[in-house]
Amino acid sequence: PLTPIEDDPLVQAYEAAVDAGIIVVFSAGNSGPGEYTIGSPAVGHKFISVGASTTNRIFPQVLNVTGPNDPPTVTVPITLTNVPAVPGSGPAITQTLSAAFKFVPTNALGCTPYPSGTFTNQIAVIRRGGCTFATKVTNAYNAGAIGVVVVNNVSGFPIAMGGLEATQIPAVMVTLSDGAGIINWYMAYSSTYTTTLEILPTLRRYTDNTEQDKIASFSSRGPNIDDTIKPDVTAPGVNILSAVLGGFALYQGTSMSAPHVSGAAALLRQLYPNWTPAQVKSALMTTADLP
Repeated sequence: PLTPIEDDPLVQAYEAAVDAGIIVVFSAGNSGPGEYTIGSPAVGHKFISVGASTTNRIFPQVLNVTGPNDPPTVTVPITLTNVPAVPGSGPAITQTLSAAFKFVPTNALGCTPYPSGTFTNQIAVIRRGGCTFATKVTNAYNAGAIGVVVVNNVSGFPIAMGGLEATQIPAVMVTLSDGAGIINWYMAYSSTYTTTLEILPTLRRYTDNTEQDKIASFSSRGPNIDDTIKPDVTAPGVNILSAVLGGFALYQGTSMSAPHVSGAAALLRQLYPNWTPAQVKSALMTTADLP
């Protein structure tokens, strides 16, 4: 009898391509971080299945928090200037977005509608988690917000938020630590000081070598459904600056990491045209760097 992997019609179809000499590369999936989350058809043994890892750089906009006068002594360990803020896939910031900001502790995740007028002409600060980014941004917009800052819920670089194409105001994400500083600032001083949050439109390169070569939180994990090793390799799949119609945009996912491996496989096939798909896969796996 066939195993669940062998019985998968997609696996059968693409393994026929491998048998014909074609190198097949698949995204492992974005269902991590749990075990046994590799998606079909990446489960196939003959394919190169690719997980997503981080790099040491992002292309963020810059976010600053300012006041009308010299700010008071801040009791939180955060410098609220030049904060890296990764833009989402919604409307772009074409000029400096500057406004008072607000955080609502009773609806910190923004997953339920806010009362009308909650953010009138303000920038909403919302924590990540619990619902889609589009839900958060739409709820803020319906309550009068002109922009959204999402605070990451895991350590490391902020990510480019997807699924915001139909939203009506721009949104950016900041790190968990930077976001904590912004929220703490608001909770401590908003009743006394009128503070302004501004987001600059230009993308800047920001590097941190401590953030590279980590498995992305969303990347599907092994082992395979038959307890064999999967994914086979990982490649950069977080905050990838990719060409889109009319310019560039940041994306993440194993759909970003798999093309890196496809390109490497193509170069190997060009250099060694007689190598089989299995030989190419073996060369990539046995020469990959360990983090």
